[in-house]
Amino acid sequence: MAYMVDRWSRRKALGLMGITWSVFTFITGTARSFAGVLLPRLAVGIGEAGFPAASTALLGSAYSEKNRARILGLFSASMPLGMALGMMLGGYLSETYDSWRVPFYVFAVPGIILGIMAFFLKDYKTVKPVDELGNHRGFFQEVLSVIRIPTLRWMYAGYAANLAMVMGFMVWISAFIMRTQELSVAEAGMIGGTIGLMGIIGGPMGGFLADFWQSKNIRGRAYTMAVMPSIASITLFIALHFDLVGIGYLMAILAGIFLVACTPAANSISQDVVAPSSKAISWALAAFFSILFGAAWAPPVVGAASDMLGGGAEGLKIALMMLTPMGLIASVCFYQSARHYPQDTDKVKGYSLEGE
Repeated sequence: MAYMVDRWSRRKALGLMGITWSVFTFITGTARSFAGVLLPRLAVGIGEAGFPAASTALLGSAYSEKNRARILGLFSASMPLGMALGMMLGGYLSETYDSWRVPFYVFAVPGIILGIMAFFLKDYKTVKPVDELGNHRGFFQEVLSVIRIPTLRWMYAGYAANLAMVMGFMVWISAFIMRTQELSVAEAGMIGGTIGLMGIIGGPMGGFLADFWQSKNIRGRAYTMAVMPSIASITLFIALHFDLVGIGYLMAILAGIFLVACTPAANSISQDVVAPSSKAISWALAAFFSILFGAAWAPPVVGAASDMLGGGAEGLKIALMMLTPMGLIASVCFYQSARHYPQDTDKVKGYSLEGE
């Protein structure tokens, strides 16, 4: 999808993807079998596949380079906001109407409206990718050219480690609260959603700090990216130790802020070190590697570890605590990315984008 976006149109792709996943979200609510749920959810995933890449490329080009991280930080706040609202409203609507189908019907509507609106966004002219000899690069050539950038290789590894910690925690947080505090689905969803909602602070905060540090140091964005996961790792460990009660809940709120605070810097760096023809695919590869090596394995591994440890509140608690060192691993990878960042940025200076 991102390869197509780089060669076609950001705004048209965003519009089509938004409408597509919203339609299949609605269809999910009509399911009468396991396959009836599975297949539409797969279609939702396909619809969403290129959205972060296209939107990051479009936003990254719409504002000046010195403000890129803070703009993308504001944008990154949309994901935790959506996750939190999904957890809160999903639980509320399911209980109120005694049906798991209702949230799928409700959440489909704004996506279709916003998808239509995306067709009217301003976009930049598509730049065709060429190699050193002036020949057009194909898909695999384009992927390899991006992966060869050292800054991005280390950033992708760090982002995967951080996302493993984020998704492992967010997928299981409601179950953990229900087991430790004996609350209902709606009550646990409200608490877990509040923690996730802290990303609306963490995203903009991380973007502001990244741009500010960058104005003082040529590795500022990368250093910001490296610091945040370690803070998230420590606060999350403490929060789990105290069962998210009292000081534990305060630490969970802080963890909710710092879990996503590295994202704006990572988003910005994915655009800083590539030519205009690779803007979308640069971020798409970050999503690909972070999902494959982070988000995909973390939730099931936490569940399996919890079962092996006896299940219940204590088993899940230990399993989640075992996941927190992934934040420290992420910081190490991001620090390695910072070492290459200035040189890789210099290689693409001089490129410019024109409006459609």
